[in-house]
Amino acid sequence: MVVRTKLTPPRLDRVIKRPRLFQILEGWRHCPLLVVKAEPGYGKSVAVASFLAELPQRWAWCSLAETESEPLSFLDHLVAALHTLHPAIGEKARGLLAQEGGIRHLWPSVVTALVNDLADHLHEEAFLVLDDYHLASCPEVDAIVQRFIEYMPPQLHLALITRHALHWPALARWRAYGEVLEITQKELAFLPSEVIVLFQERFGMELSDEEAASLAQETEGWIIALQLVGVGGAGRRGFGARSLQEIFSYLVAEVLEREPAEIRALLMRTSVLRYPHTAI
Repeated sequence: MVVRTKLTPPRLDRVIKRPRLFQILEGWRHCPLLVVKAEPGYGKSVAVASFLAELPQRWAWCSLAETESEPLSFLDHLVAALHTLHPAIGEKARGLLAQEGGIRHLWPSVVTALVNDLADHLHEEAFLVLDDYHLASCPEVDAIVQRFIEYMPPQLHLALITRHALHWPALARWRAYGEVLEITQKELAFLPSEVIVLFQERFGMELSDEEAASLAQETEGWIIALQLVGVGGAGRRGFGARSLQEIFSYLVAEVLEREPAEIRALLMRTSVLRYPHTAI
């Protein structure tokens, strides 16, 4: 049963089934935390959403933005997401958040109220996804999420989908106790066998094993690049000028334009290397 808050998960009407990745994600059902970390275009959100779509359990999805890097805004959205799992979850937390000022001191009480509500009212297994966590991540929000993870009841499973690594001291302990499943670009990247299925189902193209292996190597299994090659009808020829231009446009929109102005200026200045003139 799908429960959504704020932005909805990615559209799943044309998702390619990936049994290998689903088998890895099955491990999430046996631990409290899933961390999916990869660069843009590796299908992080689609992988998690398509996995959850196959489950009978309730799940909630919250897509975060830069505005949620402020603790009050983040807690508002966390409460709203959890409230969709059960209508009794979050009432006391909302009352605390409505108090004027003092959010930096009140947030532990808000988290306590939420985990108590979850323990009292969430009697079946459920899943919560915080997508684009890197946009909200900051010391205050990280502290809130770590406390929430430490105390949330075992019937809730949390996923953090992010472009940036989490440098939390608690992660080492969670890893040691088997309480976190981590998925990276290595697991998300398409293998040659998956490239064959992708081109068959999405583009109606039959690739040989050698062609699929070449594409997987050339793109490093990056789904965005594979799709752009397929859309251009160049599956057997690899990258063409059009594919490279479309990949460049994607990177500008999804990576460069999302960086602060000073970072964009630095990247522009350092993107072209200058070679010293040498005498012949």
